Amino acid sequence: MTRIHHVELRDSLDRVVLEGTFNADNANPVAGFFERETRLVSTGLLAQPSGSAAIRIEALPAGGRREQLSLSAEGLMSQSSYRLIVDGTNVGDTIARSGFLRVILTSDGSMGQLLPPLLRPVTSIRHLEVQDASGRAVLQGVFAVSQ
Repeated sequence: MTRIHHVELRDSLDRVVLEGTFNADNANPVAGFFERETRLVSTGLLAQPSGSAAIRIEALPAGGRREQLSLSAEGLMSQSSYRLIVDGTNVGDTIARSGFLRVILTSDGSMGQLLPPLLRPVTSIRHLEVQDASGRAVLQGVFAVSQ
């Protein structure tokens, strides 16, 4: 079961024309599947970067659960190094390829990178930044707080 927290309807220019927030407590998903996404907005250092980040919890067939943080961005400088900062924690550096960047971290390392225990549960994550090599934020986003 998926619990939806926030819904937006956007026009062709990506402007929000309608939005709504549900008053459900989805900080403690019981079983099945939970996902929340946020947009990453430009800080103005680069011409047109954009991106999104998602947190996800899914039940595993063996009875456990997998937590995941994923981030994708575009409009970055190709072959440049970028650092992902999550709630003040440096998660690591990655290189933008053809202006694109994609990072996936999971609690079990099944996607290649291990989600640091400090960032679990993923439902507690609030603030993300993509920083350039000099430590300046290029993109940032905030996950809505559950009510």
